[in-house]
Parts: sequence; C-alpha cells; structure tokens
Amino acid sequence: MVGVSDWIAGEAKKSILKDAAVIQRIYNWIDLETFRPRDTMDLQKQLGILENEKVLLGVASAWGEQKGLQEMLMAAKSIPDSKVIMVGQMPENVEIPENMLCVGLVRDPVMLSEYYSMADLFLNPSVQETFGKTTAEAMSCGTPAVVYKTTACPELIAEGCGGVVPAYDKEVYVNSVGIMLKKIHDDTSEKCRKSAVSQFSKHVVLPQ
Repeated sequence: MVGVSDWIAGEAKKSILKDAAVIQRIYNWIDLETFRPRDTMDLQKQLGILENEKVLLGVASAWGEQKGLQEMLMAAKSIPDSKVIMVGQMPENVEIPENMLCVGLVRDPVMLSEYYSMADLFLNPSVQETFGKTTAEAMSCGTPAVVYKTTACPELIAEGCGGVVPAYDKEVYVNSVGIMLKKIHDDTSEKCRKSAVSQFSKHVVLPQ
C-alpha cells in the first residue's frame, strides 16, 4: 500500500490495510521545470498590483467551506492593504472584498506558476488534504505557505517555509497570515525552493 503522504500512510496502518506486506509513503512529484520562480512583472501590471503591495494567493478548483473560503475572505478584510488573488471557481452570492481579485480557473501550468511566483504568501486553509499539491507547487515557485495542522498539510512545510496553524481556528489562521508576512526574509524564497526540490523532485520521489 502506497500513500502520497505520511499522514495517509499512517491512516492505512490503522485501517483494514494494516496487515499489508508493505505500507510506505511516496509523495506526488512536482514538475520543477514548470513550477519554478518566475518573473511576474507583466502579470502584476495586468492585474493592477502595485510594486510594494503584498499578494496573498489561494488556489482551488472550486472554493467552498472545506477549501477555506471563509478564511480567504477574512484575510482580505483583515489585511486591507494586501491583494488577495483567488484562482478557481467562486460560489455565487459571495460578497467579494475590494482587495480580492477572482481570476477563475487557470489551466495553463506556466501561467499558474506565475501566480504562485507573484505571491508573497500562499494560503491553503483546506481542512482535508491527502497530499496538498497546490502547497507543494507554491513552494516549488519559492512561495511560503500557511496551512492548518490537519491531515497531510503540515508535513509539507519545512523550517522557514511558512506556518502551521491549529486546525479549524479561523481567527488564529488569519492572524498567523499577518504574522507570517512580517517574517518573510530575502532568503525565504530560496529555502522554499530547496525544500521543494529535496521533497518533490521526480528523481527523489521515483529514484531510478
């Protein structure tokens, strides 16, 4: 039995699969040639983002409570001098804060990597992740992440690459985003990229 995270492999050991001959973790690998730090000046101009404006990014195929929609809305309202970029389908009848930009689905991996690279901080307030691919992609692009301490989310965050927040506490999560923005240093991007390469490279995940 192969799990895509330590968490899911651990769950297997407590399930009817516990007697499997082999239970191991093999992370999903990330295309590090596509998901890498990129120049995002053109994208910033296109979106009207000012040079020193902080950018918070969330990525989901469809936004809802389980993916952390409320946390994203709260972050936008709590940090009004930031731009919160939402990639993915938004539900109807949601009041969008003035500093939130909803760009819909982004299917082009290169364009998605530009969004990751443009962000100062990636927010993944999802409460259920067997792996957390968007977090891994963000880190591959040099962007630190803030996640909840639940399921597979925390094991992806290496030292200096973001923050892990007690699960299901929206206010603490949003406060942690503000704190993390102040902790980002010149070497944070390099740390995130190195961590991603060491964990999610195809040659590491699938050794020859």
